Amino acid sequence: MPVVNIADLSPGMALAKQVLDPEGNLLARAGTVLDQNTIDWLGRKGIAAVTVQGESPSPFEAATDYASRFFLFVDLDHEFMRVLYMESLKRTAAAMAQGFSPPTRPEDWDARVTHLRDVFFKDEGSPEDLVRQEVELSSFPKVYFRIREALDKPATTAETLAGLVEMDPGLAVRLLKLVNSPLYGFASQIDSISRAVAMVGVQELSTLALGVSAISVFQDVPPELIDMRTYWTHCVGCGVLARILGQQAGLPGESLFVAGLLHDIGRLLILKRLPLASAQALIYARENYLPHVEAEKDVLGFDHALVGGLLAEEWSLPEHLANAIRLHHEPMAGNDPGPPAVVQAADTIFTALEVARGGRFMVPGVNAQAWDMLGIDSEFLKPAIQRFDLEFEAATSIFLNDEGPGK
Repeated sequence: MPVVNIADLSPGMALAKQVLDPEGNLLARAGTVLDQNTIDWLGRKGIAAVTVQGESPSPFEAATDYASRFFLFVDLDHEFMRVLYMESLKRTAAAMAQGFSPPTRPEDWDARVTHLRDVFFKDEGSPEDLVRQEVELSSFPKVYFRIREALDKPATTAETLAGLVEMDPGLAVRLLKLVNSPLYGFASQIDSISRAVAMVGVQELSTLALGVSAISVFQDVPPELIDMRTYWTHCVGCGVLARILGQQAGLPGESLFVAGLLHDIGRLLILKRLPLASAQALIYARENYLPHVEAEKDVLGFDHALVGGLLAEEWSLPEHLANAIRLHHEPMAGNDPGPPAVVQAADTIFTALEVARGGRFMVPGVNAQAWDMLGIDSEFLKPAIQRFDLEFEAATSIFLNDEGPGK
């Protein structure tokens, strides 16, 4: 007998089991034929799901019913999205067979954020205002600026960069863990920053160091609105996927890893400065089955990609990184669509895979022209995701430990 979420009930369904409220009071008896008033009433009583008469669907049928709603915004006629959709269904069905129960209760955002205040209302401020305030107040590790200066000098040597990184023991340890992880797959242990620079490259390791330093800035985002560990898990996953896809497309992997790691920094800034509007955008997205970026445009008048790109420019990140962040939802809008197209694909893939783990965001999809331009066969997605599964766990253990951003 199937268990049906309250939002999926239809008049005419019959209860297979009695329904009790949290205190054990009887709300409806087994055999009750539901009408719309009863369904609405059960919802107001806080009932998330009920057991109805009929045969339970198979795990794959249940997975299709649940997961397909996350793909309403995308074009499943495009081969990339079709392959990804089937992979998401397969993983969701496997998770359900192992006991995964999809989230049923909507988050009560209104109750969480009533004590928070936005710095301005819609049409009273701009993305530039948000970024200007953040840059004035944020505090970067000193090593960030020194590495930034070194990155601007083509003649920077491995010894110079190693010396700068070693001034921050936490950064040095994290970079060593990263280059010794399955992401790089070196045959022997890399036991010093100078050797890491020699193996990975001055520009590549400089970019990694910038990205790792930048993620330490956002530590005071309202916890009522976002679980930071979940946020950084998404970003690390996108970074790993962007590196894999970028290498296949002949683009610089380390730069794309950092672009994926930082692609949603604008979202953190919006959550921090406009918590009430952020909650409204989240509610709007879920009620209307929209990707988060589309809801931001409707509710705020701008989106996190624009804010993130502006912030990256203010931080003096390399131009190609700032563009990848700014255009990761509109890759064809710039002069170099390759990097943002890779980040867009990585974001779409990870969001689709998260459906099987209770992810609540709609899959944003890819720009078909941008994906085709990368020259990556959609069949590469399957081995890419297999490789991702191996590398993702190692990457998250490095970035999401007790001292990391997801603490």
